[in-house]
Amino acid sequence: MAFSNLTSKAVLLYDEWIKDADPRLEGWPLMSSPFPTTFIIGTYVYFVTSLGPKLMENKKPFELRQIMTFYNFSVVALSLYMTYEFLMSGWATGYSFRCDIVDYSRSPTALRMVRTCWLYFFSKFIELLDTIFFVLRKKNNQVTFLHVFHHSIMPWTWWFGVKFAAGGLGTFHALLNCIVHVVMYTYYGICSLGPAYHKYLWWKKYMTTIQLWNEIIELFRAGMPLRKHRCRFKSYERCFKASEAVDCLHELLGSNQNFGPEVTRDQTVKLLKKFLKNHVIEDIKGRWGKEDFEDDGHLYRFPPSSPLKSYPKKPSCGKEVIKFPDWNEPKAGTSQEYIPVKSITMNSEMWYKRHSIAIGEVPACKLVFHRELTQTNIEEIWKSMTLSRLQKVLGLDSLDEVLDAKLVNSKHIVQNVYNVNKQGIVTLEDKSKELPHWILSAMKCLANWPSCSDLKQPTYSGFERDVFKTIVDYFGQMKEPLLPFHFFDIFVSVLGLLQKPSKAVEALQISCLLLPPENRKRLQLLVRMMARISLNQDLPPLSESVRTRTLIVQAFSRCILCSKDEIDLDELLAAKLVSFLMDNYQEILSVPSALKSSVEDHVVHLQRVQIKYAGADSDATLPPPSFCHQISTDEFEYQRATGSQEPLAALLEEIVLNKEISVKDKKKKLKQVNKNFSTVSNFNFKRFIKS
Repeated sequence: MAFSNLTSKAVLLYDEWIKDADPRLEGWPLMSSPFPTTFIIGTYVYFVTSLGPKLMENKKPFELRQIMTFYNFSVVALSLYMTYEFLMSGWATGYSFRCDIVDYSRSPTALRMVRTCWLYFFSKFIELLDTIFFVLRKKNNQVTFLHVFHHSIMPWTWWFGVKFAAGGLGTFHALLNCIVHVVMYTYYGICSLGPAYHKYLWWKKYMTTIQLWNEIIELFRAGMPLRKHRCRFKSYERCFKASEAVDCLHELLGSNQNFGPEVTRDQTVKLLKKFLKNHVIEDIKGRWGKEDFEDDGHLYRFPPSSPLKSYPKKPSCGKEVIKFPDWNEPKAGTSQEYIPVKSITMNSEMWYKRHSIAIGEVPACKLVFHRELTQTNIEEIWKSMTLSRLQKVLGLDSLDEVLDAKLVNSKHIVQNVYNVNKQGIVTLEDKSKELPHWILSAMKCLANWPSCSDLKQPTYSGFERDVFKTIVDYFGQMKEPLLPFHFFDIFVSVLGLLQKPSKAVEALQISCLLLPPENRKRLQLLVRMMARISLNQDLPPLSESVRTRTLIVQAFSRCILCSKDEIDLDELLAAKLVSFLMDNYQEILSVPSALKSSVEDHVVHLQRVQIKYAGADSDATLPPPSFCHQISTDEFEYQRATGSQEPLAALLEEIVLNKEISVKDKKKKLKQVNKNFSTVSNFNFKRFIKS
């Protein structure tokens, strides 16, 4: 009975209270009662604090970059529109920025304000997606109490604001909030675009610093009590003692969540010194600019101008114009010791005369600015220097007998040098040329036996032999060996250097750079597996009649090296080379550091500005000389006549326009030119003589 009476009284109070609502909002979405808004907020709080984290507990975070980018910039556009509407419906068209009351009429401006207030209220539901995105991306550390409280209380309180007071002074903070959201969601939008766009967030650190600076100054100016003080028989209004300022600011910093109670009194004094230097405060005589603030009884006051810092602007790219003193018109009243002395302008001839006595004759020289090297130029440099180094190591007069330079791809050399992982293995740009995953798993299994990471332990005897046979069959069915046919002679020529291991290793290092990247990678993986198998004592014998090392060399030698024409000696040559590769694979299949350094130094040298002396070799960057092709006699006569007209016209034009020559001398010179060049056909001398 008591509960029924209480309920009926609550209903009567609600009906009485709702009668005072703005009648202009009847029938608007979500405005009939506060219960739909309350239900949405309750569902939101339950999802972001309980249901959402439980659903995402065993799931991977969602990748929402594109959705968040669209969402952030959409909120920016909506906030800009609401800012414009708030301004045009009152704050820029009639509000006094004081105690403006609500206009309950049905005038166009008043109804425009009502629509803007409702749109702002509805935007608070859109912004609930901020927290939902946190949950779906498993950023639960960002779902703080303050964040959830702010997003849930805003739409609920604004329902009452729109329902009863859609306009007036209460909308000022909504206008400011829209402006802040333009900046804030622009920042979020740029962040969501990825690291490539973070360079446009140069203002982030300045924004944070200025926000903290302005916040502390506002709190300090609002909380610092100002009184009348006496100093040296004179009274000063609205000022404070230094010790009082330290007490007040220290208390404010201790209660501020951005600083906390860890702030010491000495740190507070240092901050007040910064305030004095930046004219946030000044002494009672108006002095500021120095950090001479002390925790004592000196009197200070706030300056009349605002100490708040403006938001940063991007620094201008323009160069500062240097202002030189006017030598001809010195300022009146300037003392003799400060009159600037005009320096002597020294040209190259004067410099030469003055310094040739001290340093001797200086030969004529010029600066040569080399053109920018393209990627193609750099690749050709790599090819040229690699082949030159290979020829020197092999001790050959020419590589023509063992290698066709036209078949060497410069792009392959550069990729083999620079596109490598931490283990020195080549990384391929075309993933379709990679080894199949099952072959890689089989190779890892034998190389790391018995600790196989990719395959489970075998359950039957002879498992390792079956895996080995699978690998042999795969590499045996290749149409061309890993060292291509056109490189056969160059690798065979290295066999003559095996008595000098260091020379042989360097020669094979350079020769392997010529391989296509996919061949080099397969060779690296295969030889590494072969070396590990031959040294693995835990691996059961792969054959009952042949030693493991011998079996490996015989099984893979032909898929590594063989000639296009079948020769019986090929197997012996290949076996010899493969054995040497297995023993020295780490050095041979690594990038030759000496060659790399020399090429990079040469590239830097070519890009550097150089001094070219007279008599030195011609510049390598100049274009090669071109040669003429034979033409007929008629063509020659035509070119001789017509090819002289343009320079002749320029000469005559210069004579006519020269003001230092009299008219009489001009006509004399023009007639002389007419006489000497009368053979030039189709040229009108008369128009110059008449002019």
